[in-house]
Amino acid sequence: MNRLSGQKSLYLRQHTENPVQWYPWSEEAFQRAKDENRLIFLSIGYSSCHWCHVMERECFEDEQVAELLNRDFLCIKVDREERPDVDDVFMTVCQAMTGRGGWPLSIFLTPEAKPFFSATYIPKRGAPGYPGMLELLPKIAELWKQTPEMILKEAERIYQTLKTPQPLPGQGQTRPDPALPERLYGILKNSYDPEWGGFGSQPKFPMASNLLFLTDFAKVHPDSAASDMLGNTLYRMTLGGIRDHVGGGFHRYSTDRYWRLPHFEKMLYDQALLLEVYSTAYSQIREPLFLEVTGEIVEFLREWFLSEEGPFYTALDADTEGKEGGYYLWTKEEITKVLGTERAEQFCRLFDIRTEGNFLDEATKRLTGENIIYLKELPEDKGWVKEALKELYDVRKKRTPPALDKKVLCDLNGLTISALCRHFEVSGMKESLRMARRAGEFFLGKVAKPLGHCYYDAEAYTKGGLSDYASLARALIDVYSLTGESGFLTAAENLLLLAIECFYDRESGVFRAFRPDPNLIDIPTDPFDSVLPSGVSLMLESLFRIYSLNRDGRFKEVFDRALSSLTPQINEYPQMYTYLVRLLLREGLF
Repeated sequence: MNRLSGQKSLYLRQHTENPVQWYPWSEEAFQRAKDENRLIFLSIGYSSCHWCHVMERECFEDEQVAELLNRDFLCIKVDREERPDVDDVFMTVCQAMTGRGGWPLSIFLTPEAKPFFSATYIPKRGAPGYPGMLELLPKIAELWKQTPEMILKEAERIYQTLKTPQPLPGQGQTRPDPALPERLYGILKNSYDPEWGGFGSQPKFPMASNLLFLTDFAKVHPDSAASDMLGNTLYRMTLGGIRDHVGGGFHRYSTDRYWRLPHFEKMLYDQALLLEVYSTAYSQIREPLFLEVTGEIVEFLREWFLSEEGPFYTALDADTEGKEGGYYLWTKEEITKVLGTERAEQFCRLFDIRTEGNFLDEATKRLTGENIIYLKELPEDKGWVKEALKELYDVRKKRTPPALDKKVLCDLNGLTISALCRHFEVSGMKESLRMARRAGEFFLGKVAKPLGHCYYDAEAYTKGGLSDYASLARALIDVYSLTGESGFLTAAENLLLLAIECFYDRESGVFRAFRPDPNLIDIPTDPFDSVLPSGVSLMLESLFRIYSLNRDGRFKEVFDRALSSLTPQINEYPQMYTYLVRLLLREGLF
């Protein structure tokens, strides 16, 4: 076993028996790299990531690859969910160097921890123009032995380029452009798929910030197509395989245009954000199907992610017993055995279940004989369908379940608490408010201490970043708004004051996302809203809302200054700040 044994992270523990002599991110690792003048191989992933498992099986469990890594490199393994600061920096590096990103993230560093080569998934053996680990590792090691100055020069060039960002054309702007909502709407409309919903072609992600923006834009501009774009996207996702029709909740994303073929990991943040999206959409569109979906998400959270202490766990794995999606796939024969011939035929027609299967293996591009359960159309009679799905679920629960990552992440729990509050507002379901309140109470006891980002067995073991403070403050404000209990509001105020103290530069008006780490290169990372709202966006929302409640000018002053510092970026790239533009639109701040 390597140095990852004893780590709290499930992802790191998954690699303890690799023949690769992994180190966790630590002072010991970086000091040894310097002392021995060794290049560093940094691998970043997370426990529920399918392609992370693929690279582990192909490379990190392979004796031949491990021998090369152990001989010539000091190897560090990082859980991106545990250390989002490390992931944020090196994802910025990878995207700048290669034009793309993803996980597993593979970065080669100098002994001084400066990057000079980056990639995502690297196979054991390569193809023409794309080397695998067996080709890449010896070449890099030989280059370091023969001409180390070339690597050092390239690393320094990359570092200096990324450390000094180019000024934006509108650097002197201090007010958001009033036309930003219309511009952002136009950008989203241009990338919108009018037939199948969503944005772009494939793969398709449920970009919650985009959908939440459309809800508010539709309010202000009821004659626009925003409401139709929102409704069609949510309807198509509801029918698709990205939704788990058998057990509730949503998978991470769809590999195809039609929302049918998912990557199977289930993340807490997707459940939280989509619960908020469907709840908000229902409050406007009043489509009963959307309310039905919200109930399924809440039940999935309660059954799978709710911990005994009250907060929520992080993720379910994409793979089961080494097979992607194995827990969720069915053969037609299995369905017939459960439902009987007559009902099975009716079910298979509705859900496009085929003898040859509808699941395309991503590696071989062939049908496997297995099926993802997705709807071709909504049934007229839902009663028998719900009963059939319940019977399948009872059978599925006897299968080996995917691994559950039981670390508790503060920022994602904040998003979940807020989403449950929103669901209670539109549904009146008391269970949602009860779960939100109980999770909020768990974190109330943590506010007086330095807030943690990761909790394991109710104890913090990593320091909180801006997203943790901002997301939790937003959640506590939401609970206060529904319960009137002043303790939640006081805790939110204290959190925001601590966040200002820890992360805010009063001279520049800029919030940094994380506390400094001496082993992490100091390059700026942009506070974009992507799959998740950024910490800065959540912070500005929480500052504005707390000021609206207590009229404390300290919060308004920081809000105005921080917004002004971001204005050039927002005006130039509104599509990268969709959650923030939504806030400004919703509050009438243009």
